[in-house]
Amino acid sequence: VSPDPTLSFGVIGFISSAPPLVASQELHVTNGASAPSSPNVVMNLHLGSPTAFSTTATSGTLDELCVGAFDATTQICDTTLPPEYDAQVGTIGGSAGFDLPVRIIPRTAGLKQFELIIYSNDPATPEKHITIVATAVEASPCSYTVTPTTVDFGIIASAGVTTGSFTLHNNGT
Repeated sequence: VSPDPTLSFGVIGFISSAPPLVASQELHVTNGASAPSSPNVVMNLHLGSPTAFSTTATSGTLDELCVGAFDATTQICDTTLPPEYDAQVGTIGGSAGFDLPVRIIPRTAGLKQFELIIYSNDPATPEKHITIVATAVEASPCSYTVTPTTVDFGIIASAGVTTGSFTLHNNGT
């Protein structure tokens, strides 16, 4: 699993009066063994069944963490593994592996720290512990101006192309 042992998001923003901002990264999960000389599903890396991973919040709340697909409209986290991982086959040694999406959806300012434990049939590391960390800061409302406020393209022929322009200016920091 990489990065290991910490997945750091650094400083991320949130706006308390707006829909949540989502910070996204990925963990790459691979089978570090060499490719087998003959296919053997039993020797492949299999994630835990029925639970492939678990999470705990050290700082922040679990509703601020999503491991898996996140629907920003419904605010629902789908914790099923990506389609690149076949539970029947597992991950073959020497293969490309798969990416596990990790998202932090901060609800408040401050340190966000979580522990992700990935369970597998790896006899050397049956539990892989990953620390996920970020610092959420409240972002200021965006202040901008657009000039001109109207762009007149005139009459454009059906097959014609006309170019106009405008300037977007950030008034804040």
